[in-house]
Order: sequence, then C-alpha cells, then structure tokens
Amino acid sequence: MGTAPIEDGWILQIQYTPETQIQLGTSLNPNAIREGTDVYFDCLIQAEPSVYKVEWRHQSKALHHNITQGIIISNQSLVLQGVDRKSAGNYTCVGYNTEGDGESSPFYLNVMFAPTCKPNQTKVHGVAKQEKANISCQVDANPPEVQFKWTFNNSAESIDVAAGHIARAGTSSIVSYTPMTELDYGTLLCWASNHIGQQQVPCVYHIIPAGRPDMVHNCTTSNTSTNSFSVRCAEGFNGGLPQSFLLEVRESNSQELRANLTSPVPRFSVTHLESGALYQACIYAYNDKGRSEAMVVQAGTLRLPEKQLTSESERPKQNIRLTPMLSVMIGVVTALIIVAVIVMIVLRVQHTHVEEQNKSQMEDHAKQTKAVPIQRELRFREGCSLLTDEKHPSSPFRKLDTSGDLSESDEKNPDIIPQQITGDEPSEYLRKRRLVSTIETSPSRSLLEHSTVTSISGHSSYVGYCTIRNGMPLHEFSNLSTKHKSVSSIEDSIT
Repeated sequence: MGTAPIEDGWILQIQYTPETQIQLGTSLNPNAIREGTDVYFDCLIQAEPSVYKVEWRHQSKALHHNITQGIIISNQSLVLQGVDRKSAGNYTCVGYNTEGDGESSPFYLNVMFAPTCKPNQTKVHGVAKQEKANISCQVDANPPEVQFKWTFNNSAESIDVAAGHIARAGTSSIVSYTPMTELDYGTLLCWASNHIGQQQVPCVYHIIPAGRPDMVHNCTTSNTSTNSFSVRCAEGFNGGLPQSFLLEVRESNSQELRANLTSPVPRFSVTHLESGALYQACIYAYNDKGRSEAMVVQAGTLRLPEKQLTSESERPKQNIRLTPMLSVMIGVVTALIIVAVIVMIVLRVQHTHVEEQNKSQMEDHAKQTKAVPIQRELRFREGCSLLTDEKHPSSPFRKLDTSGDLSESDEKNPDIIPQQITGDEPSEYLRKRRLVSTIETSPSRSLLEHSTVTSISGHSSYVGYCTIRNGMPLHEFSNLSTKHKSVSSIEDSIT
C-alpha cells in the first residue's frame, strides 16, 4: 500500500500598526515645481487590521480640508492648489488602526520662485556730495543663484550702473555710489533674476542729501518708582544716516542735570533719582550731521511712605521751594492784609471821634434839661421842710451829723444831684436836704408844686403832702396841713 504525506495547515493572522509611505503625483517633477503649480500626494498604507483614519501633516502640523486655502483631502490623497513659497517644507501622512498609528517618512516639497525683495531694508540713504555710499540690495530666490542689475533714475534720465561698481554675495548685491552734483541725487533700482525668471518688482532705494534726523515722537513713561522711571519713544526719519538717541534728565525747578544716557534705540531706564521729585526728560536723535529737536517729557518719582511719629517735634520738616509764582502770590496777599488793617484803623478812629462828639452833645443837652426840674424840686422841698419844722421842732433829723456827711439813703437816691454851696448857704441847704428824701405828690407833681407854693404864700387853700423819710404818720401829716392854714392866716393878719 502506497503512503502519501498527510498535511494539516491554518492561516496565521498577525496584527500590526500601519506602515505608510508618501508619494508625489506621478506626473510631477519634484525639481521643477514653481509657484502657482497644483501638487498632489498619495499615501500608500499597509496595515492589519485596516486603517480607519488617515491624517496629513505639514511641518508636523495637521492639515485640514479647506477649499478656500486650496487644501483638499480625499481618502488617502492630498491636493494643494496653487502652491507658493510658504507651501514648501516636509509633508507626511499618518495611518490609524486598532493597533496604533504609523507615520510615513517626510517628503520635502521644494517650491521654486523668481527673486523678490527682502522686507525691512533701509530704503532711504542720506549721502553728502562727493561722499561714497554703499547701498545693499537683498532678495529672496529659489534657486539662490541670481544675477543683479542696477539702474539710476532722476527727474532727467535713467542710467544703468556700471558692473565695476556692483558686487555680489549670495542673494545680496552691494553698489558703490558717489553723488557729485545735485543731479546725482535720485533713485537706485535693483533687479535680480534666476533660471525661474526675473524679478517682477525691483527693490527701490532713495539717495538724498544727508541731514539731521527728525525728532522722536509718541514718548511715554513707565515703571515709575521712588528713584527711577523708564522712557520709550518712536523714532523718526534718520536723515539718511544711521542715528542714535540721547536722553538728558534735569530737575524741573533748578534745571540741574541728573542723568545723561545714550542708546541705539529710543528706550531708556533712569535710576538713582530723588524720591518725590519732578524731572524733565529731553530725548534727542542724532547722526553725523547733527541732532534733532528735543522731545520734552515730564516725569517724576514716587514719594516715600510717610512715617507715623509719636510727637509733632519729631516729624521731618518738608522743604518748601519758593517759586516765583508763589512769591508773587505771597506778596499780593500780604499787601491786601496791610491795606485792610489800615482801613479798619481809620474807620475805627473816625467812629470813636463821632461817638465822643455825640456824647458831649448829649451831656450838654441833659444838663440844660435837668436844671429846671431840679430848681422846682428844691423849692418844693423847701416848702415841705418849713411845715416839718413847725410840727417837730425838736425832731432828731434836724441835727447834723458830726462829720457833716449826708445819710446813706441820700447818697443812694438818684434824684438828688449835688451842687456847689458857698458862704452862708451850707447850713440852710443841709437842713433842707436832711428833712426830705423822697417826695410823692398827688394828684400830680406839677399840681402839687403849684399848690404848695401858693399855699405857703397865702394865695391858695390847697396843700399837698410830703412823705418824710423819718416815718411821719399820715394822720399827723393831715394835722400838719390844718396847722399850716392857721399859721398862714396869722401871718396874713400880722402883715
């Protein structure tokens, strides 16, 4: 019996992360891609299990489908429409499955373009007559092998610069130019070219007579502290020559110089200043032809924190600076105060003089008006005293005090006005004053005065009454009146 091999087999499935490879479109030459060309890539993937997502990256940054920007992603393909120099760089594709992700090796996309001017170049050059100037022209180009051509334009003509005045270094060219007359000031044009093409827009450089720079502008202060501050400005036109900047810091009142700094850019930081002071910061721009006008900025430092002292005498005295304006104000205020004091004194003297005159006039008037009532009162008191002597011939109040002074009640009586008495009058006057202190009349004082005088003289039968200070009873006073009538009748018969 013949024997045959016995076989048994199975399929071994091994899962792994995706293996990817990027490939440029078959119709494209990688060394001849210029700006404006459409480029597409394919991503070749081997994976187990199959990938569920494919991602494209440019310079390690993920690309997203965006038709507006010319980026189209479809399955495992990438299309770039109208590439430019920014589209150049490394491209990769990444495949994702359940085992992980796999990224392909990078593919460098080289985009070629004709030369263009580099940005941020000096466009204006100030040159004096018969002064040699080196003007540099820098371009971007791919490939970088370029050729340069220079031309000069003024208001009259356009001239090509001789090749002997042109030097080349990579993608830069330097031309030596010396203006001899006024017509040599104008515009220099720089053209570059490579095998992709010639520069479409030339680089333009203006040659002008050199001069002083323009002043800085938009200056601001910052970082202010107790002893420092910073100043920042924007530079102006440099006058056609390289410029630097100067800062002078002066004290506002005394104009004493506190700082002097220079810098290639208009940015300064000033330190070691006094606290709580005001300063003037003057910023200049200067070059070989001179310096610009000053930009003045007011700046100041912060005050130190005040200390809380226990007594008033320990507090530091603040120095008050006497400015001209403050001196004028103090003088004006002092003059006004002096004038006001003089006016007040004059008005006071005049007012006092007027018061004295009015007072003297009132005293004279009072003496004149009181003379008549006093005489009348004395006559009336004389009549009352006669009646009292007849009633009480031995009354104690007829006696004078050994000292000759009046009683205390008379001194307190405001109705009694002392008079000058001479000769034989003192005894009679004291007798009258001793008898009566207060006189009351009824029904009226004028009527009583009239009645008393007429009854004493015997021409009337009406008699008033007098209140004697020694306390004479009223019923005795009535008897006294009756007796006085009889006495008056006797006197009449005798006469």
